[in-house]
Amino acid sequence: MPDMVDYVEGFIVLNEQSLHSSSIAFPANMDFSPDFGTKGSPKIYYCIEFAVHDYQRVNTNVEQVVEAISVQMSHIASHLYSVEVSYFDFLNRVRMEEMSLRSSGLWEVHHPWLNMFVPKAGIRDLRDLLMDNISPDNFEGLILIYPLLRDKWGTNTSVVLPDSGSTEQVMYVVGILRRHRHIADTAGVRIGAKQYLAHHPTPAGWHQHFGPRWERFAERKNRFDPLSILGPGQGIFPKGNTGVYAS
Repeated sequence: MPDMVDYVEGFIVLNEQSLHSSSIAFPANMDFSPDFGTKGSPKIYYCIEFAVHDYQRVNTNVEQVVEAISVQMSHIASHLYSVEVSYFDFLNRVRMEEMSLRSSGLWEVHHPWLNMFVPKAGIRDLRDLLMDNISPDNFEGLILIYPLLRDKWGTNTSVVLPDSGSTEQVMYVVGILRRHRHIADTAGVRIGAKQYLAHHPTPAGWHQHFGPRWERFAERKNRFDPLSILGPGQGIFPKGNTGVYAS
């Protein structure tokens, strides 16, 4: 599949609110009226959105790609649809989403975002964790899921990826509203998930976040910022301390 598509995004639809949170995935002219079940027995929809670029000069049969992918999925056939858009409109889709939310008065609503890296082996456990901690009756916002390849990330940065073993190349980025931070904290302990652009309230929490990469991170802090001028608000290193940081 990585060689067949150019973009993949997954999301979970829990209720009407999450359905209408994405006017791009579910445009107004699409006949999609899912049955969300009852309060005691809710129904949840797992959706996949993927894009295939038509390069014109390359022999790309978009219809064949869609068919080849769809036969591998267990899905509701009547809910499979496709649209053809220009490359600019594809890149500009977030702006289109903004305009839609502004027209509904929802763009200015405070919605801090939290992203976390999840190892492939733990994605099912994360789904169970989400379902155990959120209620479809009152859940607001989106749950976004992006598959990634580990070798696309540079290992010489300070970003911390989950330990997926030496052979597994696939991992996921899962995005939720920050009000559900407790889910991310639990996922870190239970399945080894790592927050992207993380925030931890104590130096000990940051030490745990970096794990075996802490020594390298602290050495770079000593080397490039020995007076602790940069990033004082992140709480990674104790305020007022200068000199050597180590475990």
